[in-house]
Amino acid sequence: MCDLFDLIQRVTSNKKEKTEFILNEFFEKRIDNALEITLKENKRFQEISKETCEKAIKIDKINLTKEQWKTVESALCASSHRGAEYGRVAYYQGFKDAVSVLYEIGQLL
Repeated sequence: MCDLFDLIQRVTSNKKEKTEFILNEFFEKRIDNALEITLKENKRFQEISKETCEKAIKIDKINLTKEQWKTVESALCASSHRGAEYGRVAYYQGFKDAVSVLYEIGQLL
């Protein structure tokens, strides 16, 4: 894993293009590894996941036709995909904001 202190030093001493590359590299490693671990350990996320599964089971119990179920499933998948992309973008924006704040603090010192 990339060291955050090292990342901040490189971010504050290089051009914008390299900064974006480094930030993207760090972000991808964190979202693909650390985020998964955090989600598995996060009680609130686990409760929401359980509730989601329970509601999906209720849909299954109303005996939809195969075609109706495909329509519902398609809508649920689209909504889930949108939520996942929102989370990814929000996580990345937060990361960028944190780096910017740390950079500004460094400029003030």
